[in-house]
This record gives sequence, C-alpha cells and structure tokens, in this order.
Amino acid sequence: MASSYPTAISSALAAISPSSPSPSPSPPPPSLSKQARFGFSTRSWRRSRMSSDRSPSPPLPDRRVVLGCGSVCVDFLAAVASYPKPDDKIRSISLEVRGGGNAGNALTCAARLGLKPRLISKVADDAQGRSILAELEADGVDTSFLVVSKEGNSPFTYIIVDKQTIVKR
Repeated sequence: MASSYPTAISSALAAISPSSPSPSPSPPPPSLSKQARFGFSTRSWRRSRMSSDRSPSPPLPDRRVVLGCGSVCVDFLAAVASYPKPDDKIRSISLEVRGGGNAGNALTCAARLGLKPRLISKVADDAQGRSILAELEADGVDTSFLVVSKEGNSPFTYIIVDKQTIVKR
C-alpha cells in the first residue's frame, strides 16, 4: 500500500492542476454502505482502544527539552464591574500583573509538567523585560537564549475583564 502513495499524490496534484479542468465529483449512491463510500468502517473507531492501553509506552528520555520560539509579554489584567460604554470613565476593581505571551505561557506549563523548556525570544532591558525574565526563570524556563535589547520597550498588554460576564476585552 505504501507504494501507491506517490501515485495518489500525483493524481491529486493532477486533479487540482490549472492546466486540466477537473470534473465536478458526483455524490456516492445512497445505497452504498459507509464502508463502501469512505473506504473504512466507522464502527471500528468506536471499538478501538488507546494505544497506551495495549502496550506500555517507552520511557521518556531524561534530557527531554521543549523548545519554544515566540512572544513573551507582561499582561495587565484590570477587572471592572461592567465594560464601559464609549467615552465612559470607570474605575477598575482590581489589577493583576502577570507574565503572558503564547510562548511564555506554553513553556511555563511545560515546566510545571516536569519538562525542560527553553525559550527563544526577545525583551528590552527595562523593568517589564526584567520582570518577564525573572518570572520565567522562577517557573523553571531556560532563558539562556532570550535576547535582551538595550533599546526599545518590552511588550505588554492591557486586558479588561468584565466581572458581570467574565469576558476579557
């Protein structure tokens, strides 16, 4: 069956090639079973077991490293009683300052799961950048590949949380 993959790929590419118009596919006759229409039985999926149930997984290596490349920032989460209307002035109920960014959040989770996360990212040499660096290191993220720029500002985000609906904006 593995030898038919190149043929299937070539056929698929030829079908979508702009040089040859592709005929519109006709729907399968309703009298055919799902197995005949799709080439597999959907029942077997319901009966299948997880692969981990059949045999034990090999042990994870001791030096497993999760490498992340992406954004890290400081999130300012301001809670308000209700989200303001345009031109309204309101006071926040509370303010939390915490680390954020997709890579920072994912690697912090990896560290808490016992993995060895390593981050490739960039922050500025300012108060926010230093707090990002300190928080990641405290969480167990390897920041030795983090670039600290002498110029610019570290990224930050203001997030308003509506306490009535618990919605972030």
